Amino acid sequence: MSICRKSLPAKTASPSSCSNENASGPESLLLGLPAEIREEVYKHLFHVEHNQPCNVDLVGLGNTGCWCADALSLTNRQLYDELRPRFYQGVRFVFNNPMWGERFFHRFRLMTEWVISLKVTYSNDVVQSHLLRDIFNYLSNSKLRNLELEVLSYDSEVWPDPHIRPRPLYLPSSAGTKEFAAIKYDLLWRPLRHSLNRLDSIMSLTVVGFPEGDTEEAIFNLSMGMQARAHQEGKGIKKTETTCLRSHGVAEWLYKIEILPEKKDGQPVL
Repeated sequence: MSICRKSLPAKTASPSSCSNENASGPESLLLGLPAEIREEVYKHLFHVEHNQPCNVDLVGLGNTGCWCADALSLTNRQLYDELRPRFYQGVRFVFNNPMWGERFFHRFRLMTEWVISLKVTYSNDVVQSHLLRDIFNYLSNSKLRNLELEVLSYDSEVWPDPHIRPRPLYLPSSAGTKEFAAIKYDLLWRPLRHSLNRLDSIMSLTVVGFPEGDTEEAIFNLSMGMQARAHQEGKGIKKTETTCLRSHGVAEWLYKIEILPEKKDGQPVL
């Protein structure tokens, strides 16, 4: 027995039904605007200041900054490509464990060049110190401007008063000690192997606690590099050295160095 199959004529879409649609769905009115006008629209979607929180519930993330256009950037590929760099520039990324930071930047490494503000909390053990290196390897080509490091140290529990503990080498008060004079020359001429020293766009560095080993040396060299860059660009430097109380009531050293936009009265700010 043979089966006779009748071929049906193919449907042809009328021009009017395709005029507002493409392969990805209905055409976006926003994407139909010229690129210059879209840029002006995007400026109104993001806050300028990185530390200005938006009305978004970020339970457990700890990130602050502008998340206003996060959902819009995920609607299609073109909006993702145009908005995601601005999104990364506006968010302050906070990682309470370097493992999460390493995983995040590994997954989104194509966007790391747009990261502007970052905080990482870590301990001085070998594993977390190595993960910290990996994070800065991913950010070596970034435009990172604001960096905060918080170090969890066992020494702070043994000696609650930071003044009776050794001082980090990068503190301004350490410059006059014998220990600093003995190793300063060696630190300045030692090869910069730590990935932290590849960050050449840092404008603000904050360190809470006492980093050890090559991380302490890297922070010292990064601070010296920031001072040299500020001098070369005719800008001022502001240094802050104090102590702060953590949530569990233990005091820690707090160090901050900033490159200022300009000098005051023609003299660098110290």
